[in-house]
Amino acid sequence: MVTFIIFLLILGILIFVHEFGHFTLAKRLGVKVDEFAFGFKPRLWGIKKGETTYAINAIPLGGYVSMYGEEKDRGSRSFMGKPRWARAIILFSGVMMNFVFAWLIFTAIFIAGFEPLVPGMVQGRGVKVVEPVVINGVEEDSPAYKAGLQTNDRIVSVDGQPVGSSLEVIANIYEKNGRLATIVVRRDGKEMSLNITPRKNPPPDTGPLGIELSGGKIGTVWYKAPFVALDQVGRLSELTVGAFGNFVKNLFVKHEVSKDVSGMVGVGFATDVVRRLGFTYVLQFIALISLSLAVMNLLPIVPLDGGHLLVLGIEAVRRKKLTENQLQWMGMAGLAFIMLLVVITTYSDILRFSVWDRIVSLFR
Repeated sequence: MVTFIIFLLILGILIFVHEFGHFTLAKRLGVKVDEFAFGFKPRLWGIKKGETTYAINAIPLGGYVSMYGEEKDRGSRSFMGKPRWARAIILFSGVMMNFVFAWLIFTAIFIAGFEPLVPGMVQGRGVKVVEPVVINGVEEDSPAYKAGLQTNDRIVSVDGQPVGSSLEVIANIYEKNGRLATIVVRRDGKEMSLNITPRKNPPPDTGPLGIELSGGKIGTVWYKAPFVALDQVGRLSELTVGAFGNFVKNLFVKHEVSKDVSGMVGVGFATDVVRRLGFTYVLQFIALISLSLAVMNLLPIVPLDGGHLLVLGIEAVRRKKLTENQLQWMGMAGLAFIMLLVVITTYSDILRFSVWDRIVSLFR
């Protein structure tokens, strides 16, 4: 139940942030905003200030902005009465707000120092290891023991890749899948390189190497944090685009479902994992989901923001509006594609996380 509440809260905050972007730019560009609400109806509380009603609703799954004249030109204060460039800015502002929100989170945690959830963050420009990954214990007769790893060794890199957290070391080792790895450690102020072959099928609760790890934090000085965070937002956005591109390619070309993309079920399970890891992991998770929402909303598919931007672009080139029939067909095709993705990712998540078996076990 706790995980479910946290999941709903995260989703609600991120959608609200997105809608706040639309609201802010609409106001700035002179569009009359009839209502700005957190959550979905039924309404719990509302107040009207000026021409806008501000409301808090009962279902905390985001929010919405109701702008005057969204469907039809009703004058200079209406959304459709604004020039295309103004409408494009308002449409893009929601996505931009999700990017900005992720950037603010990363700026804050880079100042504080944190254990990275995503591998490779330590390699970003300006990033420093502020707390190394330390070996707390070595199992006898394990690959680590035989290779010469010792308690209190500080792990610097795995196969030439710097590591910033225990999770990153574990991920890199599991990726080797039993193949030889080179681990650089710092011992008594000196670095040494050790070759080690991880166990492909280790005994329960021991791991491929047979070591116990702790620590591992990255960060930067406060005045560099905004620039370091911006670099990470760009890198993570690129990874998100690449993962989604591979998902679509595998789906339609190879007829395979890639594990690079998860649906709502997968996000729910990930929420449970990160909440147990700690607060900074939750913050990173929120930033990553915010970036994913931004990237997904930029897809050139109606009814997403990217689809509406595409419509504006087409109309600007043609110098005339698309017909209602054309817009309807684009909307139906886009909605069908989105529903297809939802069904496929949900089904994949159910199989991946053995959801059906978990449900059945509740009734045994």
